Amino acid sequence: MDLESIYLELPDEAKDYYCSLRKSLSNNILNIVSDKYEFKLKKLIEKENKIHDDFNEKKNFNSSKNKRKSLLDQWVSNNPSSRNTIQYKENIKELGELYFELRDFKRINEDAYNESIKLLGEEKEKIERSKLHHLKYLLRENWKIDKKTENDKKLKKIYDEQKKEQERIEIKELEQERLEIEKLEQERLAELSKIKNDAIKRGIENLVHFTTLNYLDQLLNEGIFSRDKLRKDKINSRNYIYTDKDDFADNAEWISTSISFPNYKMFITKRDNIDNLENLKDVKGWVVIALDSKILWELNCRFTHVNAAKYRYFTAPTYSKHEKFHLMFEKTILRSPALPDKYTTNVQAEVLVKDYIATKYIKEIIFEDTKTANDFQNSTNTNYKITVDRRYFRWREDHSYQKNLING
Repeated sequence: MDLESIYLELPDEAKDYYCSLRKSLSNNILNIVSDKYEFKLKKLIEKENKIHDDFNEKKNFNSSKNKRKSLLDQWVSNNPSSRNTIQYKENIKELGELYFELRDFKRINEDAYNESIKLLGEEKEKIERSKLHHLKYLLRENWKIDKKTENDKKLKKIYDEQKKEQERIEIKELEQERLEIEKLEQERLAELSKIKNDAIKRGIENLVHFTTLNYLDQLLNEGIFSRDKLRKDKINSRNYIYTDKDDFADNAEWISTSISFPNYKMFITKRDNIDNLENLKDVKGWVVIALDSKILWELNCRFTHVNAAKYRYFTAPTYSKHEKFHLMFEKTILRSPALPDKYTTNVQAEVLVKDYIATKYIKEIIFEDTKTANDFQNSTNTNYKITVDRRYFRWREDHSYQKNLING
């Protein structure tokens, strides 16, 4: 409802009084109403447009995935004789990944979108009702004023009263905001408590992060930086090697870690430089860093049940909740019945840690062979625990199960 037509909703007596006011006075009254509510309406409209844009962008992206899934479904149905081919296995694997992604979109994004639009609509209706009520209030306050001699004085009084009311409302809103923040903090702590209890119950002691040997001594002295933080905080230094083709990836402000065991599919690809990346040709060797599992509930983390490299939406706040952490261990056909509870269902599941991991979370450095471990310790005289364990540089123990699953 616009301010120019709002008087049509007033009682007849109020309309007459409204029309009798000087133009400047009526404008002042309207401006008081406008100042209070139009800014809020503008913000709501901007928020609604952003929600529409974000959802449509996700929806378009999801539509392409649906088309891809349909093509794969059709291909698998039309090619049963290709069951033992590499292409068939790759298509089955991609179908599995698409299933989870599409399911999550339906369950999370659409419900959240509909609920957000509904709440915004209710809030806009509330503001529109408040505008009319507010105008009636201002007119009633001016009703008995002598328009020729008392208008300016009465308008000042109304303005002062309105200012006090605005201050009261602002104090009330600040208190409500404080309570809401307190509630959100309590919910956050409750989620972290669930994650902690779940991790302890599963026997999760470590997160792991693989890196190159080249600048390991620097990392152990300063901590683990995300690519974004490394570029910002180490602007005068280039003592680091990016292990990805694109060092400005979508999730560059996050550090990739795994639970209990490395993502061996990615680890083997990097170590063997399968993609023939120029920045990996000078790598001296690789290590696995065991990190304290306290990171899960002490740092800003996101939990993804598949590889997060291509999907920026995994860094949304909803992916810090316990339900996302629990989803990493989902018991489906993809999970080996013999797999220990401390391992994620998908070996490529990730815990993304925001910006920086301090040295206090580093528990030990795991090498593939004794000579490299001894050479490093002798050259750096580090106090960190040094371990030689070839298992962390091979396949995870459910490799055979996953292979048989793909083979059908």
